[in-house]
Amino acid sequence: MAGHAPRTVLLVDDDAGILTFLQHLLTRNGWRVLTAGNGLEALAHHDRNPNSIDLLITDLQMPLMNGQDLALCLRAKQATLPVIFISGDPGELTLPSEAEFPNHLFLHKPFMAAEFLANLDKLMA
Repeated sequence: MAGHAPRTVLLVDDDAGILTFLQHLLTRNGWRVLTAGNGLEALAHHDRNPNSIDLLITDLQMPLMNGQDLALCLRAKQATLPVIFISGDPGELTLPSEAEFPNHLFLHKPFMAAEFLANLDKLMA
C-alpha cells in the first residue's frame, strides 16, 4: 500500500489475545486498526468514524451483540463494507450465503497468520 493512505479495519472480538494478535498482524501489513471488545463498542467506533472503515473483522459469538447482527447493522450504514467473520464455534448461528450477504468470508479459529493474510488479500482484491 505504499503511497496510499492506510486502510482502516474495525476489529471486534471479546478475546483480548485474538485482538492483540490480529491488531499486530494488520498493523504490520499497513492497516489502521480500531479495536472493540463487543458489538456495541464497534457501533460506537463506526459512529465516530463514519464511512472511514474499509473492513470489518468480527467474531461471531460475543456478549451483547453477535458478529452477524453487528455486520448487518454496519451494512445498513455502509452497504458495501467487506466482512471477515471469525469463530472457533459459530454455535447456533448459520452464516449467510454470498448471495444473501455479498463480500464476506468466514475463517475458523485457530488460523495461521499466512492463511489469514491470504484470505484478506482475496476479499480486498
